[in-house]
Amino acid sequence: MKIVFLCSALALVSAVADDWPRFLGEGGRSRADEAPGKMSFSEADYVWEAKLEGKGHSSPVVFGGKVYLTVLDEGALVLAAFGLEDGKRLWEKRWEVTGYPHHKFNGMASSTVCADAERVYLSWTTGRVRRAAALDHLGQMVWDIEVGAYSEEHGSAASPVVSGGVLVVPNDCVGEGAILGFDLETGVEKWRVARAAEKTSFSTPLELDADTVVVGGTPYGLTAIHSVSGRIEWESEAVFGERTVASPVFLGAHVFASAGSGSAGKQSVAFPVVPGGEAFSVKKGLPYVPTGVSDGGRLYLWGDGGVVHCVEVGGGETLWRERASGPCYASPLLLGDVLVGCSKKGEVVMLRAGGAFEVLGRSEVGEPLYATPAFVGGRLLLRTATRLIAVAL
Repeated sequence: MKIVFLCSALALVSAVADDWPRFLGEGGRSRADEAPGKMSFSEADYVWEAKLEGKGHSSPVVFGGKVYLTVLDEGALVLAAFGLEDGKRLWEKRWEVTGYPHHKFNGMASSTVCADAERVYLSWTTGRVRRAAALDHLGQMVWDIEVGAYSEEHGSAASPVVSGGVLVVPNDCVGEGAILGFDLETGVEKWRVARAAEKTSFSTPLELDADTVVVGGTPYGLTAIHSVSGRIEWESEAVFGERTVASPVFLGAHVFASAGSGSAGKQSVAFPVVPGGEAFSVKKGLPYVPTGVSDGGRLYLWGDGGVVHCVEVGGGETLWRERASGPCYASPLLLGDVLVGCSKKGEVVMLRAGGAFEVLGRSEVGEPLYATPAFVGGRLLLRTATRLIAVAL
């Protein structure tokens, strides 16, 4: 394990101002340096709205002035591209799909795409197999492949990421799964880390540094993989008996992950990624679906029921725990020193990030918010049940 990784890992914290290239933004940090200029908003602050035909919970991704997301529309999985400035639909690509059993709050358009300067990438499951594809930014197909067998009664949601010049696709599932790396240009498999599990992982990899990803899973806990070679850099203890849905969180000297069931997290580990560190855990106030976010000194856990738990990073001590919103699936963002959370009721709540609980503002969009938003150039991109909305903040 490279001791020097911490410098490059810290560099990933500052999200590129013009892009939000994957689920949870640059590196999977859920952060941007720029704070919102407004703590609440109304329809007058909408820059544009785009109607979404179909269903889905995937999050919007922004690259090169385009917004990408997926929807399931009349038996087709659709990847759609919109203009960031005006919300105009630029192109779409459709794959005919057949429905299969899954959780009522899940579906075939739950996995978020990722993008780089050349292409946009996506992965989805058919009920029996996982697939992945790459398109250029004009919507032309580059490659479309079968990743491997997939078995899970609740569907799938884990998202691919680009790391070290490789597309990393998590395919943790019941039985014989794997984490895989693919060539970005051709889709040719470069490496495969075999995984055997009794419970599927729904979490998306964290980019620890420029060429290392960390994945969570049952029973493995946390596994760091060199994204160029597929070599396992380190693993935590096999700490999880529950399912991992929330993604790993970068804390600086530790990586945090939680696992749970129903509507709450029940297990966690903060594993050291620098020599000499000690692991710790958070026992209460754990999320199941939403991924936490850290400002380096504190970890903010926005629970499924809307209660936010602020934890001191040094050892897991609770600083405060307060109800902030209704129930939620979306993960919070940290924009400057402002925490932004979205509820299934359509609330957007802004809190002060710090050692004391402080509500800065509340807004309503009038319909459910399940997807995690993106934030680019002072615009909050919200995916509701029927719309994609760009809000000027």
